[in-house]
Amino acid sequence: MIIDEFASLQLKLDKKELAELLGYLYQIILEGRALGVFVVLGLQQANATVLPTALREQFSSIFVLGNSGEQTKNVAFQEKAQKNPDFPLKIGEGWCLKSSEISLRFICFPYLSFLNDLR
Repeated sequence: MIIDEFASLQLKLDKKELAELLGYLYQIILEGRALGVFVVLGLQQANATVLPTALREQFSSIFVLGNSGEQTKNVAFQEKAQKNPDFPLKIGEGWCLKSSEISLRFICFPYLSFLNDLR
């Protein structure tokens, strides 16, 4: 299940609908892994308001792409963000933290230039 611009979706919901959505997401993340169902949330900026800690801690992997701010890194990676090397990232580069690992992993997604021709 993929939800892009998760923060934008939250802004469109009232308090009751948002609580219901977060409850369903929490349940899907907890129980879905065993069934091969995974949740991908796309966010421009991660903070505790947009992505509650209880929900964030259930993800098996967290990716932060690009030159994100300190707040985003701290929310995504918590104390492990302090151990993150600080150098400029190029398009498609970022960091990944898998729940089974203790350190961040550098990642790089290829730039698919042929997609420009499809526009």
